[in-house]
Amino acid sequence: MKIFVYAVAIAIYVVFIRIFFFILRKDKKPGITQYYANVNNNIDPNVAFSPAMYNKPIEGVVKEFVERELEEQNFKSTDSIPEVEVKKSIITIIATILLLIVELLYIFRISNIVGFLLLFITVLFYFISVRKLNIYGIIYKEFKAREDENMEYIIAAHIQHRIAKIPFVIGRLSLMFVALLLPIFIFNEPRVFYEKVEGGYQVRFYAGINYPETIVVPDSYKGEPVVSIRGNVFKKVPNVKKIVLPDSIKTINGHAFESSRSLEEVNLPSNLTYLGAYAFNNCSKLKEIEIPATLNEINAYTFNNATSLEKVVVNGDFEKIGSHAFAFTGNIKEIKDLKVKELGAYAFDNSGIDEITMLDGYDKISAFAFRQSDITAINIPNSIQVIGESAFEGSKLASVKLPNSVTEISEAAFQGTNLTSIEIPDSVTKLSAHAFRDCTYLTSVKLSKNITVIKASTFRGTSIESITIPQGVKRIGESAFRDCYRLSKVSVPNSVTYIEDKAFRGCASLQTIELPANVSLGEKVFKDSPTKVSYK
Repeated sequence: MKIFVYAVAIAIYVVFIRIFFFILRKDKKPGITQYYANVNNNIDPNVAFSPAMYNKPIEGVVKEFVERELEEQNFKSTDSIPEVEVKKSIITIIATILLLIVELLYIFRISNIVGFLLLFITVLFYFISVRKLNIYGIIYKEFKAREDENMEYIIAAHIQHRIAKIPFVIGRLSLMFVALLLPIFIFNEPRVFYEKVEGGYQVRFYAGINYPETIVVPDSYKGEPVVSIRGNVFKKVPNVKKIVLPDSIKTINGHAFESSRSLEEVNLPSNLTYLGAYAFNNCSKLKEIEIPATLNEINAYTFNNATSLEKVVVNGDFEKIGSHAFAFTGNIKEIKDLKVKELGAYAFDNSGIDEITMLDGYDKISAFAFRQSDITAINIPNSIQVIGESAFEGSKLASVKLPNSVTEISEAAFQGTNLTSIEIPDSVTKLSAHAFRDCTYLTSVKLSKNITVIKASTFRGTSIESITIPQGVKRIGESAFRDCYRLSKVSVPNSVTYIEDKAFRGCASLQTIELPANVSLGEKVFKDSPTKVSYK
């Protein structure tokens, strides 16, 4: 959406600029660009000016001749001609409109970057265009169109209606000065704009220059309730520390408070039923939020990167918490009674959440949902079938019970957690690579009887002391048990036909191991391990 808005704004500017250059354009069709002296070619001595008399570019010849003629006609530096001043005035009017657009972009906080870029383009275009407009250019274009006519007549025709230049200059400067001051005068005190919606009015814009520390949104407008806040209304609003919302508001749309980096406090109305995505994204000073019981879904990125958020008060259960909803909220110290059915990817990534109740009804814990979070324990309901990629990677998770509904543990799902033991139910048929890698406290593991492969680095760097590989496993992947320095006992079934590279490398306590007679070994399987291998 942002890219679309920027593209439209720039396109409008390009159209304006094209229109002005159309007004100012010079005839670039091939014509006489240079004349060479040929005094023997029957030059009429009565012709006041003929380019054939000069051995130089026509533009320079015309300018020199016009300067002499204007001087002879007593044409002063303060004089001008209507055609020049009218065109300059048209350009000034359009540049003023563009300048107003830039100011409104700033006042309405639409895009400072685009605003400054368009301001630069406008100023550059204005000065280049105005500089090109002068009597020499006008007469040169006339001469190009009528090359056989006497230039004295052409000059005389243009300057016979000479006018004073100073009033036009003052007028143009005054116009631009007013354009600069008018928005400042109108919007110095922030203003609220409303639009009619079903059931009442919606806050459409909040725009101004000198923002207060506290904003109070009224509960009515024109005798009807204020029921909604449209998206982006308070986005990037500076200086504001507190926003008070009335209970009449039922919906707050996406990006409503996004990147308001001074905002510390805001109340969510007790009748709120919808809170849009990105609503408090990047509100880095927001400290506390109470979520009303009427709200049963937290959309994507709602509190993402609210790095100062410490307390979340929950008054009801959630059907869904969307992707990145509480990502990078590592300072959360209190979020009690949080119950949710569905979690989006990265929902609590790098957050301070330490406990949560998962409700029955959804089939997956999404990828990266609790990565690098403070979660210590979690109940996983019987509806969950998939533990997503890196779902708990790097978190403080110390205990978990996997229900018999789980069929897949995705890559790095529990990597780097604080688990001490894990029992993988027989319902699991897919145990992905790195699933428990670097779980340095993990000492006890029971594997599912229905897996056929232990993939790469699944238990690498753990503290397991013994492992029984189930009958039916055909392959032990690369580095599967690498650097398990406490591993001393391994039971390998006859179903295993291949042990990949470095599978038991660095297992300092593994003294002996018995392998199937038909097994194939990769490279460095037992390197840096004191293991004596025997075959069944």
